[in-house]
Amino acid sequence: MHPLECITNICQAIVRPILAEDGDLYFSVSPAEHSVVEGHPVRLRCEAQPSTRVQYSWKIDGKPLAPSPRRHHVGGDLYITRVDRILDSGNFVCVATHVETGYSIESSPAKIDVQFLERLYRLIY
Repeated sequence: MHPLECITNICQAIVRPILAEDGDLYFSVSPAEHSVVEGHPVRLRCEAQPSTRVQYSWKIDGKPLAPSPRRHHVGGDLYITRVDRILDSGNFVCVATHVETGYSIESSPAKIDVQFLERLYRLIY
């Protein structure tokens, strides 16, 4: 059927939505809380639907996550190669933005609890 079909002077238009409506964007995978040993890697998963034309970014404790060699994201997933107890302890939020409408949603916060071992050094004389 053509986008516009006319039969005896009565025309019917077929309309197919192209852009997502504000309420159409939702998280199918939200980031989960993690307890990670300092220096180990972690991956926070994030995926929004519809998955086409969605751009992802991340926040930590309400501030945009600064890019670094230790942190990068592929699709919606955030990878931290070596967790640091000072830089990575906090609440992470995934932000999904539909590139055509500009509409964005934020996930619930996911806390990374960084575990570390205090090293005790004894001097033996």
